[in-house]
Amino acid sequence: MGLELRILEINCDNTDRLQKFIDGFNGEQHSFRYFKHRTVHVVVNHIFTFLLLRGEQAVGYGHLDKENDRVWLGIVVKKEYQGLGLSKEIMKILINKAIELNVATIYLAVDDDNIKAKKLYGNFGFTLKETFEHHSIYEKAL
Repeated sequence: MGLELRILEINCDNTDRLQKFIDGFNGEQHSFRYFKHRTVHVVVNHIFTFLLLRGEQAVGYGHLDKENDRVWLGIVVKKEYQGLGLSKEIMKILINKAIELNVATIYLAVDDDNIKAKKLYGNFGFTLKETFEHHSIYEKAL
């Protein structure tokens, strides 16, 4: 890939880094709504949350979040870093972490018009589980 990348795991001691990343979107990612009605402090309940860093610049985000009986996967890559394979890297990290934690199945929600994301998820073996008016739920057994 040619980019020097590292993972910064997010916990209750460094949520300021996550907040700075979220604040930097300025509406460019309409489909990244996870924190629209949540504060960054929700990560204390996550199984795993991280920022993907290039140097000190946060370029991507991923999480595994247990809600009721499901573990949800969420990712986003900053617009200027899309097309470099970072989404694939984030997916690999999250799937490997889920396997390491003995998660049986992971789920994700995606907007129906997000064709790139749906292709990415399909390439990682996610299959359609449920459809709604504007989004769908996909799942992957591990």
